[in-house]
Formats: sequence, C-alpha cells, structure tokens
Amino acid sequence: MTWDTIEVPHTAVDTLAMLKHGHALLVADVAALADDDLEVERPTNWGERWPVWRILWTMVHHDLWHGGEIGAVRDLYRLREDRWGSGR
Repeated sequence: MTWDTIEVPHTAVDTLAMLKHGHALLVADVAALADDDLEVERPTNWGERWPVWRILWTMVHHDLWHGGEIGAVRDLYRLREDRWGSGR
C-alpha cells in the first residue's frame, strides 16, 4: 500500500466504513499471531525492520493520539454551540 494507491473516502459514512473494515482486518491479523510471532522483525511502511509487538504498539499509540485530537475538536465544537447557539 502506498499513498498513491489509498482510496480516500469523501464522506463521513465512507470514512467510518473504511475505519471499521481496517479495524476488522487488524483484529483478525492480531488474533492469528502466536506469542513467538511478536518478536519476529517485519518491515515497517518506511522500510525499517521492527519486531511485530513494536509495530502494533506504535499503531495503538497513533490511533489513541488521533482519537484524543478528535475528542478535543468535538468538545470545542460542542462548547461553541452551547455558547453561541447553532446559528453561528
């Protein structure tokens, strides 16, 4: 997968569908791992070789970071609507 081959969704519905599909693929791949597989080095998408556990942890950290950002933006919009009403 490269940036040129990623299909970018254009609606919230399509974005959520893509997210759910990707999550299902990840869960299936992780469920298929044995404990020893976590220490096997695999290439990252930028070419370095890392143990599988580190790649997975990096993915989790990345998703948590962006999830927090989304939550903060939602809170800001909610506060803005509470203060100024939905007309602004």
